[in-house]
Order: sequence, then C-alpha cells, then structure tokens
Amino acid sequence: MKKNMCLDKPKRNCVAASVCVLLTVCALLPLLALFSYAAPSTGSEETEQMLDPVTDGADVVLLYCPESEMFLFDKNGDKSVHPYAVAKLVTLLVADSLVSDWNDTFTVEKSMLSQFSNSYGLKEGDVVSCFDLAVLTLFRGLDDAATVLARKLAGSDSLFVEKMNETAEKLGAQSTKFLNPTGRGDKGTTNAHDCALIAAEFCRRERLTAISGEGMISCASLGNKKIYNRNFYLSSYYNATGKSYIRSNVTGLVAGSVLDPEMLIASAETGGYTYISVVMNAKKAEAFSYTYEITNKLLKDHAGTFSYVNVLTENDPVCEIPVRMGDGHDSVILSPDRNFGFYVMKNSDVKSEFSYEYTLSSDYLEAPVNMGTAVGQLVLYRNGEEVGRADLVTRANIAKSMSDYYVEEAKKVLTDRFVLRVMVAVAVVAVAYVLIVAIIKGQKKKKRREE
Repeated sequence: MKKNMCLDKPKRNCVAASVCVLLTVCALLPLLALFSYAAPSTGSEETEQMLDPVTDGADVVLLYCPESEMFLFDKNGDKSVHPYAVAKLVTLLVADSLVSDWNDTFTVEKSMLSQFSNSYGLKEGDVVSCFDLAVLTLFRGLDDAATVLARKLAGSDSLFVEKMNETAEKLGAQSTKFLNPTGRGDKGTTNAHDCALIAAEFCRRERLTAISGEGMISCASLGNKKIYNRNFYLSSYYNATGKSYIRSNVTGLVAGSVLDPEMLIASAETGGYTYISVVMNAKKAEAFSYTYEITNKLLKDHAGTFSYVNVLTENDPVCEIPVRMGDGHDSVILSPDRNFGFYVMKNSDVKSEFSYEYTLSSDYLEAPVNMGTAVGQLVLYRNGEEVGRADLVTRANIAKSMSDYYVEEAKKVLTDRFVLRVMVAVAVVAVAYVLIVAIIKGQKKKKRREE
C-alpha cells in the first residue's frame, strides 16, 4: 500500500521541533553552569560581609574625636567590659606623671615581683629602665612589667591604684574602676566611652605617644632585645592573617590582651584631627582580622565628617534695646561678648541643633551709651542642653542729643510733684492777689460814687 505523505508530515515536524529544542538546551547548558557555579568562599568576601560595624562583627565598637568631643560612632559604648587593656594605658599615664626621666634605671627587688602567666620573666636583681618597662607594658601588655613599674614609683599596689582611679575620675571616666596596675580581677570594670576619654589623654602625652607610635623598640636595659608592637597598624610581627594592616596615619595606643585578644584601642590622625577607635570582643577569623577591618571602616566612613563652626559670634545681632535721648539713634544692637564655636557634623542642621534664650537687665538705655556695655545675658543650648553663656553687650557708641536733653529736662521739671505744687501755690496766690486787688478797687470806686 502506498503511504500517504500528507499524513506523515506532522510527525516529521514534531521530530524536527524536538531536535531544535534539544540542540538549544545543549547550547545553553554551559551558560547555565557558568551562572549557577558557586565560587569558593574567600577571606575577602567574608571581609565584605562583616565590614559594617553595626553588624555582629564586634560586640563593642566606638569612634571618638577628642578635639570635637564627639562620638562619631557608638555601638554598646556604655556596656561594662573588663579593664585589662585600658589599665595598661592608665598605668603609663600615672607613671608619666611620676617619672622625671624615663631612661632612669633601677634594680628589681623581690618585693616588686609577683607570679603572672603573662610576664616577661623579670627576676630579682635585674637592672631595668622605666622606659623599657613602659615598652613591655604597652607593646606586649606584660603584667610583671606593669607591676614592677608601679611598685617602684608608688611603693605599693594600693597607692598606685589609688592614683590610677583618681586619674580616671579626673578624665571623666566615671564607670571605670581599677583594682591593680595590671587590670586583672573580676571586680574591675570600664566601658568604651571611658576607654576613649583615657586614650585621648594618652594621646596628649608626648612621651607616651613617642613609645606607642613605634612598631619595634630595642630595649637597652634588656640587652638591646627587640620588642615588637602587637598593633598590626604599626608592626606585622604578630600578624598571622597574611593581610597587611600597616597605616601611616595610625599613631599608636594598645592592641590585644590575654583576656580579650580581639580588642583594639587605636589612635589615628586625619586632616589635623585625632580619631580614637575602640573595638572589643570582636569575632575571630583566619584570613583577616575583624578588629582591624572594622576600625578601617570606621576611619573611612566617619573621619572628616564634621567641621568646626561658629554658631554664634560677637558680630551676630541678638536683639535691640531702646535708647532715650540718643543723637540720631533710638535703639542699639546687642550681641554676645564672645564667639561660640563647636564641631558639628557637616550635614547637620545647625539652626535646629542650636538655640538660645536671653534676659535684659533693663527695658531701655539712656544716652550716652558706650560700646561694650553689658545689659543682659544669653544662654546657648545644643539639642536642649546648655552649652554656654555670654553677656549681651552694646555694639555701638551713641552720643546724647542736647535738644532732646533739654526737652527731657523740661518734661522732668514740669512733671515734678514739688514743682507742680509750687506752681499751683503760685497760681492760687496770683488768683487770690488778683481777687483782692479787684475787691479793693471796687470798694474805692464805690466810695467815690457815694461822695
């Protein structure tokens, strides 16, 4: 039987279509594989995921600018933390106030020693300098170095700790309490806010920043042994991540501790300002450091985000007060007797952030008026909190108008009660005199008529 070709045509079309679809799928498979391929995780990708400090990269994160007294970033800044690392900073602050020459040497006595797991291994009879002990304390956080230095300078731990707590209190670190020069002890406490204030004072001490800003120091009294800084920004000696964090603008402070290895209190200078970062209880990673990555982002995102602004100056008119008898002037402008300058965020609304109130000691002034005369007081507020006071003073000299003076004096005479009484009396006497004279004249005329 002859096959009907018309009936087989649809079948051939179906087969052709199936072949086309198959070929298309085969062509797309490499592309699908390319887009669906998941590259292996790298340290850099993990870094990108944790760079935002508001995430859980670290428990405590803070950035502070001492010049502006502004906290530019604050995550759990008031959370209580162990003072182990910051205690080393305060130990050196107190030592700096007691030591006349950091290069002075002394012999280590038995009473100066205690057993610590975190120690350099100082022994009785060792001759050491205060400078080298400061290096060991700051670079390595060694407890025996801090203790020997404290006992040498103050005679005992208790006397030295008293000075430590006094220093912290003077700096406004109200939540900080030290029990010993090392910062060890369960009852010692601080927070990131206090650490920033303490670090700011540390940065003001040139003898201390000269130490903390070095990556390595050869200690003469220790046999010229090289002591390397644990701060990755200044030295890579202890950096096992394989990623360099050296930064030329970092000026020092302290990194890591036995009790909190993933911590950093660092200072950096940018655009003429000092920035202090505090990172504590950070996560651990092998290919990078959360602590330093977070600090890098803090400095990148927030350094230079504010400026110094005179929100109210001596030339800004606050109000006017009337002036009587002024030569060509009936009022004078009042302005503050000082400038009010503050650090503010560059994008902040200064007008809404700052406000002021004023009171005047008089409703008006009387010429002559001398420039700079205080006639009131101004109180300046920042977000509702008082931040300064100033006298309101006149901003012009105003002479007295003599014509106005005479008019005013005449008014005074005419409105004086005594003068009015005299004038009334005179008027009464005058009227009485006129009446009496009139009566007398009338009587004389009457007599003449009668005659």
